[in-house]
Amino acid sequence: MFRFDSAHTGFNQHLTDLYKSQVPHLQLRPGWPFVTADAVTSSPAVVDRVAYVGSNDMHLQAIDANGKLLWRFPTRGDVVSSPAVVGDQVFVTSADGSLYAVSTAGRSLWSKPYGFGRSSPAVSEDGKTVFAAAEGGDKRLYAFEAATGNLKWTYPKAGTGNGYRSSPAVKDNRVYIGDDQGDVTALDAATGAEVWTHQSPGAGSILSSPAVTDEALYIGIGASLTALDLTTGLPQWQVPTGGQVTASPAVDTAHEQTDRVYVSANDGFLYSVRDHGTTVRQTRLGPPGTSGLVSSPAVAHDVVYVGADNHVAAHDATDLTLLWTGLPTNGRVTSSPTLAEGQIFVGSEDGGLYAYYVPDAAVTPATPTAVPESAPAAPVAPPVPSPTAMPSPRPPTDAVPPSPAASSPAPPTASDPPRSGPTAQNPVPTPGK
Repeated sequence: MFRFDSAHTGFNQHLTDLYKSQVPHLQLRPGWPFVTADAVTSSPAVVDRVAYVGSNDMHLQAIDANGKLLWRFPTRGDVVSSPAVVGDQVFVTSADGSLYAVSTAGRSLWSKPYGFGRSSPAVSEDGKTVFAAAEGGDKRLYAFEAATGNLKWTYPKAGTGNGYRSSPAVKDNRVYIGDDQGDVTALDAATGAEVWTHQSPGAGSILSSPAVTDEALYIGIGASLTALDLTTGLPQWQVPTGGQVTASPAVDTAHEQTDRVYVSANDGFLYSVRDHGTTVRQTRLGPPGTSGLVSSPAVAHDVVYVGADNHVAAHDATDLTLLWTGLPTNGRVTSSPTLAEGQIFVGSEDGGLYAYYVPDAAVTPATPTAVPESAPAAPVAPPVPSPTAMPSPRPPTDAVPPSPAASSPAPPTASDPPRSGPTAQNPVPTPGK
């Protein structure tokens, strides 16, 4: 799911291959990028060699390892959030104000209105509860039964909440989230009862999503990276940055000393923080003047991956030395990289989903299946036709986009700006992607 796991650490301790020595050899995988009909600010979830990703073309897409479309699921709004995959269920929110449960075969299971939001859903550690936070509507955090969609609780239980653009994180039967008033709240995951709230007057809306380990909760609050005590919610340490932190931290917990935390900020820098906030490094992402970074880093095997301007980059996790950069795309990379099965997956506002791999460590592709029709419960009427070749790399939203040929791995051309949501010219932070 978004940030890899329920705790949103952004750290894949199960990644096979893709060690530091292999990173400079990364290449765009043949058959990629997969081109959607609008901007991809959603961060993909990759399970069993299938990538699930949302697009501003109002669809959730499933793509196989060869960059071929398996199915598209329609919604009535932009899908800027990131899907969560548990067993044979995929959960995703849409700007139409609904949370959707879709089978891994692309069929509707259930959908529930909860209020407009860009926040990504999170699933409890036992897989039985889905949490979705609303920025609009009644601005509350919702807990639904994963199997049925039945409502379990909301927070606050009555009245209007503060609204959320942060995505909830779950660990040890607690849910953690930041709101649009600068508060970070811990709740009992089973009942929705408030455990504690940390207030930051004047900090403004929290767009960063918390990352939680046994050591602390890490989150961007205003122009700082903050560590909060899990028991009391009091600050353990705070590291100032040169711009607002709208991205979400990644935390490497593989080392015996203390957590190693990485985050990008709107000053255009990637930060590394360790030793309880006492050791700080930083490096610029992109050319001088690069700012507005909302791509959240991911970390594995002592390498940090992050969207930097119009491409994805890999840095040494120890000294932040640049190890590799991906192909420049025709849009900003505000999607957060996903590390899975020895590969890197990341979206671009040019409408493409990119997959990079080390050729000697290629995975076996999944077997393509027919594009299924949407079940009657889906909110838009017509079934989605099977993929057909289209003359433009940015086809109309009611058509299934083609995948570029393996011999032409050039980025898609942004012939028209996205219909809504973030654009390369005027990016809107969407940390819940």
